[in-house]
Amino acid sequence: MKSIISNSFGVTGLLVIRILTQALFLVLLTYILSINIYSGFIAITSLALILGSLSTMGAGYLMLNLRSKNKSNTIEVFCQFLPITILLGFAIFFVFMISSQYFTFSENISLKVIILIGICEILIIPLISLFGSVLYAKEYILMGQFIPYLPLVAKLLTVVLCLNINDFKGVDSFVELQVIVVFLSAFVAYFILKKKINFKFYWRIPAKTRLFNGAEYSLMHSTTLASSEVDKMLIINWLPSGEASLYSLANRIILASVMPIMGLLISAMPKLFFFANNPSRDWHKLLIYIFSIAILWGFGCAFLIYLFADLLTSLFNSDYQDIDKLLTFMAPLCFTVVLKGVVTAILASLGKPKVRFVLEVVGMIAFAISASFFSSIYQVKGIVVSMFVVDLFVCLIGLSYIIKNVKTGVVIT
Repeated sequence: MKSIISNSFGVTGLLVIRILTQALFLVLLTYILSINIYSGFIAITSLALILGSLSTMGAGYLMLNLRSKNKSNTIEVFCQFLPITILLGFAIFFVFMISSQYFTFSENISLKVIILIGICEILIIPLISLFGSVLYAKEYILMGQFIPYLPLVAKLLTVVLCLNINDFKGVDSFVELQVIVVFLSAFVAYFILKKKINFKFYWRIPAKTRLFNGAEYSLMHSTTLASSEVDKMLIINWLPSGEASLYSLANRIILASVMPIMGLLISAMPKLFFFANNPSRDWHKLLIYIFSIAILWGFGCAFLIYLFADLLTSLFNSDYQDIDKLLTFMAPLCFTVVLKGVVTAILASLGKPKVRFVLEVVGMIAFAISASFFSSIYQVKGIVVSMFVVDLFVCLIGLSYIIKNVKTGVVIT
């Protein structure tokens, strides 16, 4: 427990810096993207994020799972899945370009912007994530979290550069520069990996069992990401662009506010996988500790956002000044977002990606149906209430499953 707390302090410290970076990025981005473009830009980025999460084929979770069973073949998994990540990335990029044509985005977002966003989120960032997963599985906890932080730093640097360019030409110039800076961050990530871990690359085709397990974890991860991003893809079909942009920004603020609690989950994941294989009283204590901290943090974030919504609003571009009332109404989502993050992380550690996948898919379908109906009557408030109720339902079902498995002393298969 002490090692988890110690690691969580270090990782949470990094995540505090990350939340400040994310906050600054969100603020400055409103000065680059007009309120009529913002929702469409976030929607296409969300689609790319979801599809891009499939590229690594769940390699990070596989490495953690094997590590929990004292199998020291992290580098073997990395070498097997690096070519897969690259090749699969190109295939997914093709799917992204086709699927993007079936979504309604802002008319001001060109095909060029869509292509560049796809390159960044589907071809480059998954590689950076894979590099971080190797270090994390090798128990370089802080460095394993620093590497996935690099793309966010690159994006913030891009925004700052764009704001200081005299002949800045809007969203096209922004995404062009973003691809270049994120690409450079990938080289930095690889350099850090090689410096920390000495390995020689070799490729062997993974066994069918490993590929199948990786695919399960990959689907689980992508559906979890989709459940937090799908609303921003759908809302542009339910609300005018201005209102959709305010919702997308408010939702990003909610997600950023609960990011530090992810430090606790990240540092606890190796132990969660270990205890799932070797049940003990410490496992129960760890689960109680995680849930307690998460619930307190969720309520605390909701209260602070409700209290300081006006102050937060004053930071953004004048086009976004109507976001204060929406923020106060959306504040309770902090609680369900945190609780859902904990529940889905524990389900992953239990070796139950199928259960987590089904829960997430059912939740997304329920949200899409309910939000589509209630948005036509109550506009944005109907969408927010639908999300809160559906997420709470998913949390309760997942929690009941966790309690059942903890009592029976489940072991990962």
